[in-house]
Amino acid sequence: MLDWVYKFKYSLYLTFKRNWKQMLSFWFAVPGVAFTFSEIMDRVFNQPDVYALLRSNFVLLLAATFLISICLNWQALKCSHFLAGTDIKITLLVRDILKQKDAVVISTNTTFDTLMDDEFISIKSVQGQFQEKYYHNNLG
Repeated sequence: MLDWVYKFKYSLYLTFKRNWKQMLSFWFAVPGVAFTFSEIMDRVFNQPDVYALLRSNFVLLLAATFLISICLNWQALKCSHFLAGTDIKITLLVRDILKQKDAVVISTNTTFDTLMDDEFISIKSVQGQFQEKYYHNNLG
């Protein structure tokens, strides 16, 4: 359960950190365009209903614009890049590596020690979780 909460929090943090300028400009631009349109409807076509509707629901308009701005600028927790001169694509993901269906690389020490009594391998490390999931106590 905490996995999706962490991903959501971190994505929201990255969204605000990287795209705050675009979000702020969108947040001001949409109400500006809406009120310009309503002024045109009021002055040119003599229809003040649109302007009155926008004025009475201004807070709702701002909230909706804010949520749409977040959705449009949402940062995924994934980054892909091709290695120069090859057809190899490296993807960095923030998720459980042991649930991936693609090929993964798990780093290890130089001697590939498999003792998990906190001398060499911690059960909290990726290698420790891999050994526990696939080999449990059958490393021989």
